Formats: sequence, C-alpha cells, structure tokens
Amino acid sequence: MTDGTLRATDAVCPHRGGPIADGQFDLGHIVCPLHQYTFRFSDGGCTAEGIGSLGVYRIEDRAGEIVVWL
Repeated sequence: MTDGTLRATDAVCPHRGGPIADGQFDLGHIVCPLHQYTFRFSDGGCTAEGIGSLGVYRIEDRAGEIVVWL
C-alpha cells in the first residue's frame, strides 16, 4: 500500500470467483483478470457499484516470519 503497510487478500474475486493472484496491481489496487473489476487494498471495496468486497488482511513481517491478522 502507499502507506508502507503490507496486505494479503482473498484468493478469489467476489464477483465470479476470478483468480485475484493473476490480476494486475499497483500500490493501491488490484484488478480481477476476468472482468477487470478493481478493488482497493485499503478496505477491499470495489470501485464499481454492486460488486462485493474483496477480503483484505493486514500482515506483518516479524523477523522473517509472516503474520496474517484475520
């Protein structure tokens, strides 16, 4: 994210189950490769109306171990 925090996301798009890991991303958003819906890393919300949210989780690097906050 643009503020330096790390995030993990759900593996599938809430719209039709597209593989989010195959999508393009930048520091603030990730795009589902199937229908190009864009989701914010900050809260998982979709930029389009009527599409569900993507689960987004805070993670920490603790001396080389990754901790995911569910």
